[in-house]
Amino acid sequence: MDAIRNLNRDRKIDHYALIGLVLLGFMFWGARSLWDSSEARYGQVAFEMLTHGNWLVPTLAGEPHLTKPPFSYWMIAAGMKLFGINAWGARFFLSAFFTATLFCIRELARTMGSGRKEALAAAVIFGTSLVPFVGGHTLTTDTFLAFWETLGILAAWKIWTSQGRHLRLWRLIFWGAFGMGFFTKGPPAWLPLIAIAVYLWMRRGNHQRPSLVSLPGIILFLVLSSWWFAVLIARDPGLLSYFIGDELVGRFASTMHDRNDPFWLYVPVILLGVGPWMVLWPGVIAGTLAKLRKRAHPLQNHHLFLLLWVMIPLGIFTLSQSRMPLYVLPLFVPLSIVMARIGCRDVFPRLQASPAKHRAATAGIALWVLVLVIFTAYPDGFPGARSRRPAAEVFAKALAHIEE
Repeated sequence: MDAIRNLNRDRKIDHYALIGLVLLGFMFWGARSLWDSSEARYGQVAFEMLTHGNWLVPTLAGEPHLTKPPFSYWMIAAGMKLFGINAWGARFFLSAFFTATLFCIRELARTMGSGRKEALAAAVIFGTSLVPFVGGHTLTTDTFLAFWETLGILAAWKIWTSQGRHLRLWRLIFWGAFGMGFFTKGPPAWLPLIAIAVYLWMRRGNHQRPSLVSLPGIILFLVLSSWWFAVLIARDPGLLSYFIGDELVGRFASTMHDRNDPFWLYVPVILLGVGPWMVLWPGVIAGTLAKLRKRAHPLQNHHLFLLLWVMIPLGIFTLSQSRMPLYVLPLFVPLSIVMARIGCRDVFPRLQASPAKHRAATAGIALWVLVLVIFTAYPDGFPGARSRRPAAEVFAKALAHIEE
């Protein structure tokens, strides 16, 4: 009877967790107007797709806007087609992908050996951290990319731990996810593949694991990654030099795109970007250093992989001359999994053991949730509202014209 009660209790917890993650992902997703400059720009490009019917070549003010592949614009335009040309429609699929990322994180943590509570905590930590939450409620490509990268990593770990079950399907998902990642944001989507390659090289002498290689998967990967670029270059061969020179080499090695924030930008972004979960940083740093010192006991597979997943892309982003805070949004996925382990095994039990600390932590989380609510529903008339800036006002006028 006790086993049945425990099973029913776990099922109820899972159901409540499902509802909670969905509510977190869709929290007032369209209550705030589109803000200058990224949101208004993305909204305007999607709006022009709808009005002009040109879904192949994104345009801004009628001119080709090829800085990103069109996937994100398609999602924004599709949302506006379903829910109207407004913020609710524009952000619908952004919230859907953000929510899907939370579930992928939960499943990835379980696949890496975390318990139910740790896996749910990883999703909650990611969903309520400052940088992921802002990205999940602000129109850019980064949240879409975070989903594809997380899905791809989940597929890789499903392959490595599946013991022969559904290998073909997971291989297709693995290659398809990274192909769609490239179709979403281009080369940054492949940075986790470098971490995977380094991980496999470092573990090359260990027990045999199923291969990620799949001919149908690689074909799918190449088609999804390249078809849009191939079509545009076939129509205008001069675009080849633009994509390679401006969008690849120019973004990495020059300041031509005016995104040359200081090289140390990502240190405070990551340290402060987890919001209230900063209290877990001492435990995370101490635990990581302790594991690295134990040379006689090498890192477990998931520990090594999570470390590489953070450090390799972070190093490349730091070396790049084009830097923006949301570029590192996908790196909060492995950080959240690590923080959930530290929190559930060390910090949270100590908080529960002290009534005063438990009350303080509860009050702090409640205050933080209030901050997130204010961000998602920030009125246009409040001070500092970025809906009053030029790009946002242009888009707002377009919406007003449609309403008339």
